[in-house]
Amino acid sequence: MGGDLRIAGVADADARGGDLGGKELIGGASDALHDLGPTPVELPFPFLAGFGGAAAAIRDTLVGVLSTGMNAATRVLVLANRTADSDELLRQLLARHAQSPITVTMLAPAVWEVEDPHGGRESALRRLRAANRQLRAGGIEASCVIGDPDPMSAFEAEWSRGQHDEIVVSTLPNYLSKWLRVDLPRRIQRAAAGVPVVHVVASEAATPVS
Repeated sequence: MGGDLRIAGVADADARGGDLGGKELIGGASDALHDLGPTPVELPFPFLAGFGGAAAAIRDTLVGVLSTGMNAATRVLVLANRTADSDELLRQLLARHAQSPITVTMLAPAVWEVEDPHGGRESALRRLRAANRQLRAGGIEASCVIGDPDPMSAFEAEWSRGQHDEIVVSTLPNYLSKWLRVDLPRRIQRAAAGVPVVHVVASEAATPVS
């Protein structure tokens, strides 16, 4: 996935960036750790002092139980670009989160756009930042990735990481969507056989006037 731009925990347009492992991370230290995976956690259990030699084993069991609880959220991969910050997609994700907790990875292919001199990356970045703010305001932990311009290639690169349980594909309506012309939702469903795939039809969010 060389060259992909992974945005972990984007809070606003002033988030800090740094180079790490070939990917640009934007966000604070805690967000970077989230992107890299779990790290050892030291938890204070002062009541174990009276358990003598058994304290270490009990501590490890407690840490395991707590870690399982923290990692219980279903991991949802969302493939979207022009609809990434749409009301329809946000409602779908909030409704899913209300059923049981989810964490979201927003994947936006860097599709070329006339108004974007950076090959579509700036437009995708703007939408991902807006989507990230909306999801976090709704209590959903989110990270974001800018992927290959080809949506199927972007999906395959991210899916190969093996870190997702469900998939949401968000497109424009049929008469506007290039992704629907190439049957992208069904292609993804075939590529991820056995995994729930939801197709959301959404409208493009209005671009704020600056």
